[in-house]
Amino acid sequence: MNEKKITSVIDAINIVKWGSHSLTDLKAHVIGYEKIFPHGTWFRGQEKYSWPLVASIFRRNEKGNLLYASNESQLVKHFKLHFAVDHGDLTTTLDWLCLMQHHRCPTRLLDWSENILVALYFSVLDDKETNDEPGALYVLNSFKLNYSAGRNHATRLYADDFPCWLRAQLAEDTTFDALAHQLKNERPADLRQFRIWRTKELTFGQYLSRSVAFWPRYVHDRMHRQQSVLVIEGGTLANDKSGIPEPSLLEELNNSSGAYKFLEKFKIPPEKKQTIREELRAIGIHIGSLFPEMEHQSQYIRESWTAEIDKKRKLGNKRTLHDIYLTKEDKP
Repeated sequence: MNEKKITSVIDAINIVKWGSHSLTDLKAHVIGYEKIFPHGTWFRGQEKYSWPLVASIFRRNEKGNLLYASNESQLVKHFKLHFAVDHGDLTTTLDWLCLMQHHRCPTRLLDWSENILVALYFSVLDDKETNDEPGALYVLNSFKLNYSAGRNHATRLYADDFPCWLRAQLAEDTTFDALAHQLKNERPADLRQFRIWRTKELTFGQYLSRSVAFWPRYVHDRMHRQQSVLVIEGGTLANDKSGIPEPSLLEELNNSSGAYKFLEKFKIPPEKKQTIREELRAIGIHIGSLFPEMEHQSQYIRESWTAEIDKKRKLGNKRTLHDIYLTKEDKP
């Protein structure tokens, strides 16, 4: 992918303007896409440009060792034990994965947003360990991703659709036998689809290793605030896998897709992060608007009303943010 940069909020907004040239490649070869753009175009921000685009359950440490993937099914079961009382209405593995994701527990889900400014917020998070590193903002054509994953299913997918259920089930059932057992018991009507997908274009193993994008059921208020949409990765790296392939990484698939690219990546220079944070806050994109939990609301209030030193006055004369934003005419 050619390196493209975002240096301000205006740059991000210009990307999604109708007729923008920034996403020309993503629009190509999708019939009717120009009529519904940007619907189906999703965004994701990462603090470091160098970080791979991979779900947290499949990430590795600096030595290349897996952090969680070998015990994915155990991690899911343990999470359910801790939340069984409070979330008895969650009936599918995918619902549980969505809840885990929004409580920062490793899953095979990748967070995206339908709002580019929400994604930009996560690209420029104020973190001393990443402030000196360039950030990344990804743009995804979800329809093209789903088309590339499997020619025989819809390009618009929702949480209850079979391709999503199938990949979510891999988090608990890491062998073909276990997967087939769950399929027969939970979704017998999908057995026919299961057989159809053994096409000449993709073997079933290849198909199962690929990611799909979907609109989730909102199981957490944070998902509403962040306009959440999700990509669920296929494959498994569990110790007890039997015949199920490893995950196919999105960036590798995109680079090998020829004319059917579904992903673009933009760089945020480190020296622009602070400016972008201030611009986002000024238009209402901040921790208080994106995170409903009380600890985050408290942090927002605390930051909003922190007294600041007025360097033009003697040391110790402090002002609130309310005072700082008053104009000369407004001041008494």
